[in-house]
Amino acid sequence: MSADIRTLDKRLKKPPKTQDVSEQSTAGGDLDWEIFFQAIGHPTLILDPGRTILAANQSAINAAGKPLGEILGRKCHEIFHFSDSPSRNCPMETMLGSRRAEPVEAEVEALGRVYVVSCTPVLDQQGHLKSIIHIATDITERKSADQAVKEREKELKARVKELEEFYDMAVGRELRMIQLKKENEGLRRQVEKYRKT
Repeated sequence: MSADIRTLDKRLKKPPKTQDVSEQSTAGGDLDWEIFFQAIGHPTLILDPGRTILAANQSAINAAGKPLGEILGRKCHEIFHFSDSPSRNCPMETMLGSRRAEPVEAEVEALGRVYVVSCTPVLDQQGHLKSIIHIATDITERKSADQAVKEREKELKARVKELEEFYDMAVGRELRMIQLKKENEGLRRQVEKYRKT
């Protein structure tokens, strides 16, 4: 592990401070990024351009179910996709080309849930890629609800079709009965006319 990763590891192992963030400013007046990083309620990683995990917030640590020491220095796809290579719809692939945030909906195998995963580039002053902020937002419940709505919609469409078919059959039967009554009346008149002659 490089010295930078060890430094981040030591800093991130400390529990987040709970006092007022205005008291957490550094001599330069900047707020400590770690407070904000740890406060993000979604699994969030900081990656280097080679997909190596440099930092993980507590949500990511909890989601991975591994201690921070087993996450840092590993590739994100190794931890969250149980794979030696990035998934085919990896948002980082697109982001590397576009240099813009690239969200992708994906199932994260290690977590057994569906996420919108976003990779946002962090560029240095010369515009070179320095690191990537990787945030995963769990949308499993929303996807399940969407699926339930689609299934219910499909059921309702099937019932409407059945009702339409029944209506067509009932109306068709009624129309046929009206037609038969007319034909019957016509035959009755012909029989009466024939009897009179």
